[in-house]
Amino acid sequence: MKEPLDELLVQTCAAQQRADLAALEQLEPANVPMPFVPQVRRTPRRLLKTVIIAAVCAVLATTAYAFWPRVAVILEGSRAYLAVQEAPQNSIPMEQMQLTWLPDGCTVTWDDSTYQEYGAYSCLIDNGKQSKEHQVLGIAQMPLENKVNIQGRGPDDAITEEDKANIEQQIMIVDDIAALTAEQIEDCSVVAWTAGDSYYVASVYRWQDKAEVVEILQGIR
Repeated sequence: MKEPLDELLVQTCAAQQRADLAALEQLEPANVPMPFVPQVRRTPRRLLKTVIIAAVCAVLATTAYAFWPRVAVILEGSRAYLAVQEAPQNSIPMEQMQLTWLPDGCTVTWDDSTYQEYGAYSCLIDNGKQSKEHQVLGIAQMPLENKVNIQGRGPDDAITEEDKANIEQQIMIVDDIAALTAEQIEDCSVVAWTAGDSYYVASVYRWQDKAEVVEILQGIR
């Protein structure tokens, strides 16, 4: 029975992926060009965790649906987006995130324009040092139905085959932010997860102390 079951799961997965893409297209998201989400870099890095990609069947047979909504990298031709699968239409305004812990000496600058234009809150955390130890951490809180544009290295920011491999290496999809560890994000550039009525995107590559990053992200309320 194993082979027929495997084939059925693959067919079901493919159908679900097509439905997910169709649903996302119907949402007419803002395609938010968040300024701190970096372009995909060519530097090869150790693969930390395989990103859920629309073209690849991900753990459908186990507990995948127990975690919906969850963040995914959505590929549409030569374009890629960071988005939430099975995103419900949300008519309730998001409550702005609160940062409950920051290292000493840090300042936070909120970008009001992202909320006015896209309904998303974003901030930049600066460690306040004016030297080679200067570090910044960008965090965005997005409505579940929004998508973030991922720029590639091809013509007009198109995603290349090399970009696809680097996306898997650099974007860390987290099921449970409370379980995140510093070791998991040592070599990645972006961390994304869902919580409550929002999903979060953090650009972590310009903050060296990953233990501090984890504590900041886990302190978001």
